[in-house]
Amino acid sequence: MEAFDYKDPVNNYDITFSLIDIDKLKISKNQRKPSKELVERLISSIRKTGFVSALVCIKENDNYIIVDGQHRYLAAKTMGIQKIPCIIIPKEYGLKLMEFNVEKAPNFREKSYVALNVYYDFLNQNPDMKETDTMILDSIELACYITAGIAYQSNPRFYGSAFSSLVKRVDSFLDMPLKEAIEVRKERAELLNQADQILKKATQKLKELNYNSPFLFQEVVSFCNPIGKKRKTDISFENAINEFIKKANELIENPSLFNQS
Repeated sequence: MEAFDYKDPVNNYDITFSLIDIDKLKISKNQRKPSKELVERLISSIRKTGFVSALVCIKENDNYIIVDGQHRYLAAKTMGIQKIPCIIIPKEYGLKLMEFNVEKAPNFREKSYVALNVYYDFLNQNPDMKETDTMILDSIELACYITAGIAYQSNPRFYGSAFSSLVKRVDSFLDMPLKEAIEVRKERAELLNQADQILKKATQKLKELNYNSPFLFQEVVSFCNPIGKKRKTDISFENAINEFIKKANELIENPSLFNQS
């Protein structure tokens, strides 16, 4: 079967599910810049579980414009897949969906809350699903947003953006069922909150000693960051955050170290 027509259960408009030739699919010019890392993860996941999450498209002349699923499309194209399952919706609804995709990018906190809500939906529906499942990889941009979401949930004053550069490079999706992975996430979130508390203490200590740089907080974060500006690292999440905490504590005990950085 090449196509199946049905009605949207909310607004009752016509929807078609179909296998579309990849050459007829086009990425909307309004889509956000794709993530090479996400495409690579999706390729790995698709090889393990298959292509199980359809794209959302609108028809334009003889082509189909992708309004949701460009990373899945790029992964499939790289893999040489010739036909892709697509959900084709009316143009007016596709344009509304595009608006959601191109409006001002959410900040780290907002991304974390959204990711955590999506994560809990998957957890409640199928706790045995692996965190590396293609559906999760295509729904949550980065694993660190899940961890940070839990940290924000337990501590709304958590300064997550200060840790964003570090956790993006050391946190990754776990190859284990969600019911087990969530416990690891909670432990990592607790570790982040500990690092947050120590970081604030170290910054306050320096302020008391008349360090008045307008960028003091960021400078302390840079001082404590164990991997610096490295794009890739083999250090684990736990080791990285524990090293961050260690350096922040050293700074509290000996503020003169800050002058040597």
